[in-house]
Amino acid sequence: MNETPAYIIKSYLVGEGLLTDPADSGDWPVYTGVLPDSPEVVDDIVACMDTSGVKDGRSMKTGVTLFHQGVQILLRSEDYNDGYAKVQTLADALAEIQNAEEVISGTTYEINNVTQTTDVIVLSQEEGSKRRGFFSVNFLVTITVL
Repeated sequence: MNETPAYIIKSYLVGEGLLTDPADSGDWPVYTGVLPDSPEVVDDIVACMDTSGVKDGRSMKTGVTLFHQGVQILLRSEDYNDGYAKVQTLADALAEIQNAEEVISGTTYEINNVTQTTDVIVLSQEEGSKRRGFFSVNFLVTITVL
């Protein structure tokens, strides 16, 4: 694969209209591998992170080793309830994937399935004036290059 699983999932969520590319200045921008925090970055933001996966064994028929890569969705929200609802919406959308094709830079990836491995995890809520909420949810994904 030319792209990481987190990048492929990010691209899928943007394509579905659930998140936006940071360059487009829309609602809920999504980054890969980083959750930026600076004055010019909005509070309602998402990051797709690559995490550890699971080796599932080897197919006795084909000899191919089955490996499910790990992806984590991190979300920061100005409003706690809005953040919780948004991360749940993302989890629900990913749970519906079944052999979805995603084309990135001329390469077609097939997201065969996405398995949620945790509930929505509330990481923290800041003290002080901002009181932003932080959430995560983890997945195992199977992606093939077509």
